[in-house]
Amino acid sequence: MATSFTIDEYKFQGWDDCEPRIGRMVKPEGWSWHSELKGSDWTRAEFYLELNSFGPIREVAVNITVSGRTVQRIEGCDAVRVRIEFVGDGESSQYCSGWMFLDR
Repeated sequence: MATSFTIDEYKFQGWDDCEPRIGRMVKPEGWSWHSELKGSDWTRAEFYLELNSFGPIREVAVNITVSGRTVQRIEGCDAVRVRIEFVGDGESSQYCSGWMFLDR
């Protein structure tokens, strides 16, 4: 059974803000690049992630949920684990894990 927690618990580690927000960098599992969270005008998705692509699809709609309980040092930066929902448009949403990088 998973233990429930609140974002407020991060304050004990010296972090006041671990919430996903515009401008934070996210790296989904399996991606070789980081992508900046951009605001979404779509009611089903809170953010857009840019794709490293020259094709017709340049960004995807996502929702980000903090899933980690500790701040880790990843690639020389402070980061927290997140669950990324790639919001489906007419099909089921897809999910993966990843990292959201925090700034001081």
